[in-house]
Amino acid sequence: MVEEDVLQQVYSLRGTVYRMWGQLRGQTLLPLPFGFETLKEAERLALNTLIDLSLLDITENSVFCFVFIYCQAFNVSLLFYSFQLPYLPNIKITIFVLKFFSFNIREGTDKDAFQSLLLFFALFSLQKSKSFFRNLQSKYILHFCQSYQSMERTVAMVGMMSNILEVTESAYYRPFVRMCTDFEALESAELSEATALLEPLIHCICILWAKCRSFRKPDRIVTLFKEVTNLLISMVRSFIGVVGFQAETQEPLFKIRTSISLIEKYRELFDKHRQKISEYFEEGQDIWTWEFHPKQAFGRLEKFLTRLQEIKNIFEIAKEFLKIEKIEFGGPKGKVLGTKISAIYSEFNESYTAFSIATYDCLDPEELQFIEGYKQFCNKLKKLEQRLSLVVSQALKKTQTPESFFKF
Repeated sequence: MVEEDVLQQVYSLRGTVYRMWGQLRGQTLLPLPFGFETLKEAERLALNTLIDLSLLDITENSVFCFVFIYCQAFNVSLLFYSFQLPYLPNIKITIFVLKFFSFNIREGTDKDAFQSLLLFFALFSLQKSKSFFRNLQSKYILHFCQSYQSMERTVAMVGMMSNILEVTESAYYRPFVRMCTDFEALESAELSEATALLEPLIHCICILWAKCRSFRKPDRIVTLFKEVTNLLISMVRSFIGVVGFQAETQEPLFKIRTSISLIEKYRELFDKHRQKISEYFEEGQDIWTWEFHPKQAFGRLEKFLTRLQEIKNIFEIAKEFLKIEKIEFGGPKGKVLGTKISAIYSEFNESYTAFSIATYDCLDPEELQFIEGYKQFCNKLKKLEQRLSLVVSQALKKTQTPESFFKF
């Protein structure tokens, strides 16, 4: 037992050093987990009626250690093929397809990382391990089958990318490298610079769609647009920071308007390139248009845009409503009307500052507390506007000359 624990720790340390060594060289190296050599023996014994439970335990640990290493290396490529992308930007998923391969070829590191990956998958014997778990009726069979399907798709993607990037001067290579560069530029850019970087990026996606048959699938292009969307949302959140609903509305209103302008420009560029996608195909080539619904790629972005517009509406209303604090009325009923105005101002200020003391994230489009608070704010605003119009109407009726009427 002690010997097994020591060996396991040695394997773990060796694997960590191996991965770190690869990272220093700019490569993705995947070590074999402890107990991996038992797979062949376990597979041979799987046909027997007697099952070595200790061997089964070691094999299960070995396989799931592999799955853990795999998920760390590729941040679960299953996400790349599904529509359940994380809300925060995860460029690493896209770089798995774009940067990982082009970097190793472009920087002269040959294909060591890629070959390491292929060797890892080959030694793992995916199909055999799957059959092995079924034969032994392992309790982890369902979980392993899900992981197996994800890794199987990854192997297919790796093979496809290897063929595409085999020749660095191919028509596919340059769009990949350019897109990788555009992603990195957008990721490191300021929000004010992002607008100019969006069109080149979408242009490269269009070239990729027209030139690369393997990527000419709606789910993969949708995923790329989702990655851009997640990155833009993250940039906007960083640019706006904490939304403070204070008396000073000029600066936050400027940030909100700038962010809305960027998102609307992004959607405008998408619609523009979607209409002219046929221009990217060569003469005589079959034309494939983008038939997917925009909500598949921009569903979350539209919700986020709606939230920004609601926040902008609050600031614009506050900017005008907070001015009534300085309104003064003359005449015999001036003090009475002024008191009513002060009461309206106090009630509005109370409703407005309620957003600033809230503990939830108002920039989260899924935050239901903000939606409820916004509805209450709008309902309160309607009542205050009616009361304010009544007070102003009473004040105007008391003016005795045209000059005093317009002066008011």
